[in-house]
Amino acid sequence: MSPRISVIVIGYNIEQYISQCLESVLAQDYDNFELIFVDDGSRDNTLQEAQKFSGDPRVKIIHKDNGGCVSARKAGLREAQGEYICFVDGDDWLNLDMLSNLINEIDSHSEQIDIVTGNLFVQRSDGSFFEYGDHGKNVFYRDDEFFRLIMIDEIGHNLVPNLYKREFIINAGYLDYPEITMAEDLMTNCFFAFYHPIIFSSQTVNYYYRYNAGSVTKNNNRTHSLFEMAKAIICMENYLKHIGNLEQYKDLIQYQWIRCVYHYFFYSSIPVKCKRKFFEGCRDALQGFRENKYCLKLWNKTRRINKLLFTGYEKCPRLMYVLD
Repeated sequence: MSPRISVIVIGYNIEQYISQCLESVLAQDYDNFELIFVDDGSRDNTLQEAQKFSGDPRVKIIHKDNGGCVSARKAGLREAQGEYICFVDGDDWLNLDMLSNLINEIDSHSEQIDIVTGNLFVQRSDGSFFEYGDHGKNVFYRDDEFFRLIMIDEIGHNLVPNLYKREFIINAGYLDYPEITMAEDLMTNCFFAFYHPIIFSSQTVNYYYRYNAGSVTKNNNRTHSLFEMAKAIICMENYLKHIGNLEQYKDLIQYQWIRCVYHYFFYSSIPVKCKRKFFEGCRDALQGFRENKYCLKLWNKTRRINKLLFTGYEKCPRLMYVLD
């Protein structure tokens, strides 16, 4: 019989972490699952450490050339047999009851659930943790509500710690999604949301997200991250244009551009020439941002971005003098 859940773990150069991750999966108090580990072309001993678990009949190991986290997850999905898919980053680890918590949410409701989400503990650089996710009550999302909420950062857009119905994400075309390396979780969940899944948000905290700036899913090159984030927004914008819904959601796309500016543009050590190139590419998308209620909510959080964007933008559209 096929397993109920396929846990797809991906990793790149995480030899010091992968054993803890795989152990936390194999020790789950729910046992109807398979574990697929995808080594994304590691140059250290990650693959060798993972192969120590190959004697367990639930474990399948895949080695591929380096292609990034989306490419690695696709490789795992192609091999997966489970009814539900659970993506895991190989430098993180799980609560021992994570799978049972999430599958019980699916089984306890009469509706057909396509995605069940949970909260996670995120590690800070000092080693401490904070809870991240949708902190409201257990709730269903339908139609475009999930899309709207993740686009304005009201709820988390992580691919972890979630269960995805395999049939749904295959039908949603995941295997053809762009293989970007930044904001891939946001883009993927937005693309999923276009297919109007039934989503249940659980308040269980199941997952420990490790601070590891060098992993396949946590790129610490700020310049690279800036342009990859822009690429993700363009992918979402082009898809909305393709399906004829860009006008309906243009305020959300503009918010993501402002968010990109906010997080990567002013508060990082990116070279000025790269910032100029970035702003030249997105300045048209920022036209009229003062009329966007979502943008207002974001930049009112800080005086600095308010000053730079709210007053400086119209005086020097490219912000050349401000950046210098």
